[in-house]
Amino acid sequence: MTKSELEANAEAVRLDRLRSLQVLDSEPEVIFDQATRLAADLCLVPFALISLIDKDRQWFKSNIGLSGNSETARVLAFCSETCRSDDLLEIADASKEPRFSTNPMVTGEPHIRFYAGSPIVMPGGERVGTLCVMDRVARQLVEGQRTALTGLSRMVATALLERERRLKLVGDLARTEATYRTIVEGQSELVSLADEVGTLTYVNGAYAEFFGLQPESMVGRNLFEFVAENDRESVASHMRRVLSEGVGESVANRMVCARGEERWVAWTNRVVPAQEGLGRAIHSVGRDVTRQKLTEEALEQSERRTRLLYESTPAMLHSIDPKGRLVNVSDVWLRTLGYERAEVIGRPVVELLTPDSQRRALEEELPGFFRSGSCDNVPYQMVSKDGKVLDVLLSAVLERDADGEPLRSLAVVRDVSELRTTAAQLRESNHVLQLVLDSVPARISYWNAASRNQLANRAFLEGYGVTQAEITGRHAKDVLGADWYQRIQAPIERGLAGHAGHVEVSFVTPNGLRRDVDMHFTPDLREGQVHGLFVFALDVTARREAERGLADREKRFKLLIDGVRDYAIYMLDAEGRIATWSAGAERTKGFRAADVVGKHFRMLFTPEDIAAEKPEQELAEAAIEGRFEAEDWRIRADGRRFWAGITLSAIRNDRGHLVGYAKITRDLTEQMKQKLVLERAVELAPCAMLMVDASGTILMVNAQTESTFGYARDDLLGQPLEKLIPTRWRDQHERLRAGFLAHATVRTMGAGLELRAMRSNGEEFPVEIGLSPIESADGITTLAAIFDITERRRQQALIEQALAEKETLLKEVYHRVKNNLQVVQSLLSLQSQTLPDGAAREAVDDSAQRVRAMALVHEKLYQSGNLSAVSLQVYVKDLVDQIAEALGTDRRKVRLHLDIADVQTGLDNAVPFGLLLTELITNCLKHAFEGRQSGDIWVRLSREADGDHLTVSDNGVGLPTGFNSAAQSTSMGLQLADGLAHQLGGQLRAHTANGAVLSARLSRL
Repeated sequence: MTKSELEANAEAVRLDRLRSLQVLDSEPEVIFDQATRLAADLCLVPFALISLIDKDRQWFKSNIGLSGNSETARVLAFCSETCRSDDLLEIADASKEPRFSTNPMVTGEPHIRFYAGSPIVMPGGERVGTLCVMDRVARQLVEGQRTALTGLSRMVATALLERERRLKLVGDLARTEATYRTIVEGQSELVSLADEVGTLTYVNGAYAEFFGLQPESMVGRNLFEFVAENDRESVASHMRRVLSEGVGESVANRMVCARGEERWVAWTNRVVPAQEGLGRAIHSVGRDVTRQKLTEEALEQSERRTRLLYESTPAMLHSIDPKGRLVNVSDVWLRTLGYERAEVIGRPVVELLTPDSQRRALEEELPGFFRSGSCDNVPYQMVSKDGKVLDVLLSAVLERDADGEPLRSLAVVRDVSELRTTAAQLRESNHVLQLVLDSVPARISYWNAASRNQLANRAFLEGYGVTQAEITGRHAKDVLGADWYQRIQAPIERGLAGHAGHVEVSFVTPNGLRRDVDMHFTPDLREGQVHGLFVFALDVTARREAERGLADREKRFKLLIDGVRDYAIYMLDAEGRIATWSAGAERTKGFRAADVVGKHFRMLFTPEDIAAEKPEQELAEAAIEGRFEAEDWRIRADGRRFWAGITLSAIRNDRGHLVGYAKITRDLTEQMKQKLVLERAVELAPCAMLMVDASGTILMVNAQTESTFGYARDDLLGQPLEKLIPTRWRDQHERLRAGFLAHATVRTMGAGLELRAMRSNGEEFPVEIGLSPIESADGITTLAAIFDITERRRQQALIEQALAEKETLLKEVYHRVKNNLQVVQSLLSLQSQTLPDGAAREAVDDSAQRVRAMALVHEKLYQSGNLSAVSLQVYVKDLVDQIAEALGTDRRKVRLHLDIADVQTGLDNAVPFGLLLTELITNCLKHAFEGRQSGDIWVRLSREADGDHLTVSDNGVGLPTGFNSAAQSTSMGLQLADGLAHQLGGQLRAHTANGAVLSARLSRL
């Protein structure tokens, strides 16, 4: 045969072999596309083809880069030349190669310059096509690339053979399929058979309909073409496991329908053993579970979003199961306690508490919580990983399942110690101002515009015998009493109208002392509006006694700030719309959830901040930095503004995408008001107030300091304290100041000493000074309250002179009264001696004894250093001795026992008391021991809560039969005794108990 005949015969054989493969005009297949993609990547070119050479055309089984082209005329095919040999054909620059320089693919689009192709050779030697790569630029392959390209062309040949074998298998299984179809075609489940590499050999109608195809168009295609790209590896792993273990297994994965829609299918797969020379197959039955999966994914996403929100919330949160084990904690919780999440999940929460908190949690709090379902602000002490003890407040709610059984808790843990930095600053400021108020000896109170109490200092509370909690919010009339309120109602009303006022009022205390009060009413004016009224009540009794004989009293005061703190915690979505609204947010801002959820949080800003785009700026900063913190004005539901502490934190999911924000707002308005009120109280104090540091430098002065010393405020600030002290004492004062700082306590300066200060003009004047040390991080500062007592000293001198004159006069009066009474007593004694024994003489002796008792009172007053009171302890002993002596009592037979309390009483009470005691003891000595040789008399005076108790008893014959009371007695002495007891605020009682017992409770003694 000629060469041309041989070539024609060989071409016919090649074409028959190509067509027997049944691959021309078939659908794209993954394995071939993967081969071309790999060839393009290995050779670093933009074009790669699997080209099959038909009689008049080249058809592309796989095409990378030549979009829109599935075939070209054979005469234009580079690959036609490649198929002439079993070797790789490489053309570095087609424009310079005569065979291809005029090819339209070279001269026009896609302007091919480089070409390399390796023939696809069947086992019989038929070259049915090529695997080729192309580029628009001239180049050459390296040896490794040539080897790889040749290997890939052989792989393509193997894939074509495998595809042919599978198609043959389809035909061989036709009879089996007919029976199988009869069984499964009517089923709604997706049924398929595939060989070990995934080539579909059978699908039922439901399977094909699910993918929008016909069954015959799917047979021969690989099932991985229909598996979602992200699931292919897991499906392949599953199939390998099914084939290797030979057992059925279920799995769910995403499948891609004809329109590109991904749907979830739950597959049950099993291995069909090899039969009649055929390999094993995988039998699959599937069910569309997309809706179920989407529901599960939505639930999982919701749980993940909830967990992310939970963990990212800028607060300490944790959850426990019914056994008290931690099941979730927030990031802030972990950061605060220093743990990693894996270290605490599953641990009993009580392990993180101190022993005392553990006991209380296990015995009290946790059982109560699981019963009631909630707890609020329970104090615990938690221990961080590094051993640090944190004081916390825990509030929690319990989630229950459908049967009402405990499921898990949600607890908000507030780290009280974290608030200490801010609170300490406020406390230190308040402490300083409160010490200032405590140093002022005046009753200070603050009443709001409705005349209701907001605070009162210690002097005020002690003066009225109340606590701050008992009077806060109460009207002035209820606190002060109707009578007192009526006396100062007018200046209170003028003060609340914005007019300062001043009155002096006098009153009598329950114990009968007269007091004088100088009251100042100062309105709290801010921005032209009256917010309340300061009332300064100074006890000026001493000054008024200088005019009326009374002494000045020291003044003290303290101002209590009514501070209210609240928190609002709520969530925003990624655009700043309010997603959740807590009860704390409603309390703080006044909006209900229905009013705000779904709306942009800019509604909570002031109009000027909205105009300045502050809401958007806060969101932007939080999104970039992760957190935004500030203090600024915010708006309540009623339009009122409040000063707020703000924390805005960005929340991101596990992919780093922003999903929303957590917002915490704290109401700081009351703290601002409190500080303002305290500062104004110091400035308005009616005494000089100044503060110095440890070196003696003046740090602060009030307006009264300027008035008292004659200096302007700027002339004192920064100056040494010794500027206000007389020159001769300055060196000594520096040493004394150092000694005070070494043992600093709240006290009066120079107790018992005369202190003097110096005004700006050099004038010295007497002062009283109260010192209050204040410790801070910067060291000790001292607050001094200075009172100018010049006027008080002058008035006291006048009073002392008057008292000395009065004392001299009283001594002379007592001495003369005593002498006159002794004269009367002597006359009665002489008269008694002239009378015969009997009632007349006895009456005269009784009168003498009574005069003797009165004279003894005046004698004791004259002898005592205190002319206004008699010591009954001394008086009773002397009186009893005189009575016994006068009656001739043998003290060895009648024994008198005295138990007298150290009671002091005035002249007006001592005289009737002495007469009462005289009558009772005389009665005992005369009548108790008739017919007896001896006996005992007990005299007892004790001071009790309800008055002074006097008892005279004996162990004699007792009271007469039929004796009812002293008032009804026929004895003149007992009747007189009963009248004297009434005069002293009591009633004489008598009964027999181993003798006579006469007693009285004397309330006026």
